[in-house]
Amino acid sequence: MAKAKTTIMDLNDDCLNAIFERLNGMGVKRNFSNTCHRFATIFCNHYIHRILVEGGDVHHFDSRLVTKFSHLLGTKLFPLRDIKSLKFDDTYSQYFTEKFFRALKRDHPNIESVELTGFRDKDMHVMLPFPNLKLLHFYCSLITGDYLDQLRNLEVLILDTILNFECRHLISIVQQNKNLQKLVLRGCPVIFTPEYAIEMSQNLNNLLELEANWYELHHCQLVGNLPCLKILVINDFKSFQCRRCRRIERGDATLPISGFYYGICECGLYDARVLFKGLRKKNILEQLIFLGSRITTRDLTFISKLTSLKTLYMGVDNVPLYISIAMFNNLKDLEDIDIGYSWKLPMEALSFLEKCQKLKYVNFGNSEGFDESFILEAIDVIKRRAVPPAEPLRMQFLNADFDRTFLEDERVKAAGSLIQIDSFQTNEMISRLYNYIYYF
Repeated sequence: MAKAKTTIMDLNDDCLNAIFERLNGMGVKRNFSNTCHRFATIFCNHYIHRILVEGGDVHHFDSRLVTKFSHLLGTKLFPLRDIKSLKFDDTYSQYFTEKFFRALKRDHPNIESVELTGFRDKDMHVMLPFPNLKLLHFYCSLITGDYLDQLRNLEVLILDTILNFECRHLISIVQQNKNLQKLVLRGCPVIFTPEYAIEMSQNLNNLLELEANWYELHHCQLVGNLPCLKILVINDFKSFQCRRCRRIERGDATLPISGFYYGICECGLYDARVLFKGLRKKNILEQLIFLGSRITTRDLTFISKLTSLKTLYMGVDNVPLYISIAMFNNLKDLEDIDIGYSWKLPMEALSFLEKCQKLKYVNFGNSEGFDESFILEAIDVIKRRAVPPAEPLRMQFLNADFDRTFLEDERVKAAGSLIQIDSFQTNEMISRLYNYIYYF
């Protein structure tokens, strides 16, 4: 009697899994999954198990998973049943075919978030729209904004290093998406043009958060009048400053003995006046953040009049040598402030702590002259607050005149529920920066 032939299909799933794990290369594994339904199930179960073990999100579909599952998209074997977010990189463009995008739109209408790197207008024509899309993020993509006016439910739009995006398309997008709440524009040199400035500002009435480069934003300073704007992030802010004022603020020159400034300053009319005038008039801005470039004393004078601020952060390259922190005493709602590593007077700092009783974090920057007596007086100021703080006030110092061992003093430790102190020296900061750069 002839023996029955044994084939690979007679092996149990454990053996097939072991064979699959020994296959080298994604191409070979994809061919394995294309063999039959059973092999495809083993392929899918292997990678879904890995996603779960690694703490991945089964509602998120990115380029890494595209290389594994794109050939199953549109079939019953596709393992991701309810995709909510996409993150695609054009490096894997061989997988992003018209068939792929059509199947994605047909089978997954609940996609709410899309992040794309390196895509073009022709890809948008095939890919969009998703009916429930709320967040759209482009990075380093060659798009002009064509086909994006099909979207209706956007709440967040992020354009990062999009050189060719046109202002007229952005206006069309904001007109069609009345619920747009967050707009981020980084490195988009033609996004705000003067001829569209008024029309643009009139269509952003529901915007809560805006981030843009100053180079683009100074053409559209009417955004300071937006009725709902709560957060403003300005990249590479740099208002005009004459050479003489620049030398004075750096400490390279001093005012005349008479103390008169007339005939010295040649800065002229303040070129950010329209923006800050609008922000002051509305008086609803809660967070103002500067990233990069320069802040001058004249800028700080206008900023200090925004009494609704809760967060003021200046991560800039150049600040005046000395800043009078007393100019911010009227910001009664201020909770977090970091105005760079300029010098400040201890007496003004104590007055500032006393006037702004909602403070949770303050970076005093260069703190020469801040000694042990300042810390003890600061503790007394916090104790006298009308409403005791729910959490300790965090204060940071650089090159302070008190020794770090003083922080172990019983009087300081007893105030641990009121105040938290971080003290650094210049050499430590350089070491931390070196370690950070080396690590990355």
